Amino acid sequence: KIGIHLLSCAYGKIVNCNFTGGPTEYTTNNTAYFGIRLYLTEKINISSNQFYPDATGGMYIQCIFSSGTNYSTIENNIATKPYEKLCYIYGDYNLMTGNMVVGNTDTIPGTSQGGTLTSVYRANGSFNKISNNYSYYCLAGATIMDGVGNEVSNNSFISCGQIGVAVFPSSAYTGTFNGTVIADNVITGEAIPGITNTFGILVNLDYASSQNVQVTDNNISYFAGNASYGVIFVAIQAPYSLTNCKISGNKTKGGSIGYNGIYLTRVIDSIISDNHIEDCINYAMVENGGAYNNWLNNKCTNIGTIGISGLSTSSFCQDNQYTRVPLVGTATLANAITTTVTHGGVAPNARIFLQTANDTAGVLITGKGWPTTAPSGNDFTLTMANGTASGSTTAQFFYNIVQ
Repeated sequence: KIGIHLLSCAYGKIVNCNFTGGPTEYTTNNTAYFGIRLYLTEKINISSNQFYPDATGGMYIQCIFSSGTNYSTIENNIATKPYEKLCYIYGDYNLMTGNMVVGNTDTIPGTSQGGTLTSVYRANGSFNKISNNYSYYCLAGATIMDGVGNEVSNNSFISCGQIGVAVFPSSAYTGTFNGTVIADNVITGEAIPGITNTFGILVNLDYASSQNVQVTDNNISYFAGNASYGVIFVAIQAPYSLTNCKISGNKTKGGSIGYNGIYLTRVIDSIISDNHIEDCINYAMVENGGAYNNWLNNKCTNIGTIGISGLSTSSFCQDNQYTRVPLVGTATLANAITTTVTHGGVAPNARIFLQTANDTAGVLITGKGWPTTAPSGNDFTLTMANGTASGSTTAQFFYNIVQ
C-alpha cells in the first residue's frame, strides 16, 4: 500500500521517480494507499516525481502523506487523477511549490462524482507555505488547518468543484490562526457532478480569537455561495472574534449563480477595501456581528441589493460604489419643492454632501435654507426647505455621495 516510507530520518531526497498503481475503485475510509509516506522526518526534499494511474486505472489515494514532518520541500511534482491529495502534510515550516494536479474528469469508480475528491494541497501545522501550485478539476485547491503564520499564495486552482481555499480548525485544536495569509491566487469554480459549488475562499474558525488574517489580491470567479455565506467567507464562531484583518484587492465574479460577494462574521477593527465584486443575487458585502470596520473604495456591479447588509453603526464607509455611476456629480433643483437625482447606486446609509454651483456664496443658506437630501430607492431626492430656489429659477449643486 506504500511506495516509499521514510521513518525517523532527515535530509532524505526522493527525486525523479514514477509512482503508479493502487485501487481501481475508491472506498470511503480505505484511504491509506500512499505513494510516499513520511513519519517523524525533517528537511526532506520530494521533487520532480510523477504519480499516475496504471493500465487498469489503479491509483494512489494520497500521493504524499506525512505525520510530523518539518522544514521539508515538496516541489515540481505532477499527479494525474489522484483520488484525494497530492500533498497531505502534518508539521511546521514546510513548502509546497511548483506542483501540478489534474483531476479525474470522468466519474470516479465507487462514487457518483468526478474530479479529485478533496483539496489537493493540505497543511496541518504552522508556518507552512503553499505557493505557485496548480490544480484542475478537483474538489478544492488548498486547505490550511491548526496553526499560525501559514500562507497560500500565487496558486492557480482552476475548475474547483466546491472550495478554492479553506482554513479551519480540527476539533482537537484550540489555538489561533494569527497571521494567516491567502494572497494572489487565481480561483475558478466548476459544476462537477456530485459536488455543491460554494466558496472561493472559506475561513471558518472557532475555539480562540485570532488576528491579522489577510485575504488579498485574489481573483475568484464562478462560485455559487448561498444566502448565508459569500464567495469570500471570513468568520469565527461566538464568543470569539477576528481582529485587525485585511480583506483587500480581491476580484470576485459570480457569473449568474453568486449569492453574496464578501461575507464577514464577527470581524472587528478590520479593513475591507479596494475589492471589485461582480454578479451577486443578494449583497456584494455583508457585515454579520462585526464592528469598527472600515469599508473603503469597494466597487460593486450587477448586484441584487445595494448597500452593506448588517452594517454596524460603529463601522465606517467611504467611496463604495454599487453601479458604474460616479459618486460625485451635479444636480439641478428647479423652482419647486422636490427633485429626484437619478443615480442608481445609493445605499440606505449614504450621506450626500452638497455645494452650491450657481449661487453667490451664502445666499442660498441665508435666503431660502439648505436643501435636505434622502435616498429614494437607488436614487436620492433634494428638497428645498422653503419650497423655492434662491436667486434664479433653478439652483445647481455639486454632490458627493459617501457610503
